[in-house]
Amino acid sequence: MPRPNSRNQVTQETSAEELFDLEISQADEPVKMRKQEMPQDSHAHALQTVRRASQWAIAAGLIPVPLLDSVGVTGVQVKMVFDLCKIYNVPFKKESAYAVIVGLLTSIIASGAAQGLKKIILTSAPVVGPAITLMTEPVLCYAATVAVGSVFIRHFENNGTLTNFDFTGMKHILSRHFDQASQSAPTPCTATH
Repeated sequence: MPRPNSRNQVTQETSAEELFDLEISQADEPVKMRKQEMPQDSHAHALQTVRRASQWAIAAGLIPVPLLDSVGVTGVQVKMVFDLCKIYNVPFKKESAYAVIVGLLTSIIASGAAQGLKKIILTSAPVVGPAITLMTEPVLCYAATVAVGSVFIRHFENNGTLTNFDFTGMKHILSRHFDQASQSAPTPCTATH
């Protein structure tokens, strides 16, 4: 939890969004490093950050309210990108992070449009629809978060920033990581084990 200071007091009524904004405003301005100057454990720390965020995404995927689960997952992913920016000393702007994440998620959705249509049809079925949603949504949230995190790691390790993101060049990497993660996704019951 961010420490209160004279200008920004943290109260029990402080929202998650306000806490996140406070953490961003209190972060030191990162210094750009060349790839060879990065600490050797940056990659391992980044993978741990993505793994932790993907587990939170599973929990967000269990939210039974349509669209609220998407908001939760996007929030988890923005926080993950913020943490990755800190690891790789990349300047963070929330608006840029949202834009890149939405662009990446749109690419995932577009590549899986046929599967998405099947999911919509199946999940709208009475009785079995909610069960299918409960089983598939957390897996999709996990896989999307792993894929987004993996792409950001690769981009940042190649001295990328939030302002020079190459969607075309990352599309196949994103798709590969999404497919791999969706095949190896833990179930909500085993996500923390």
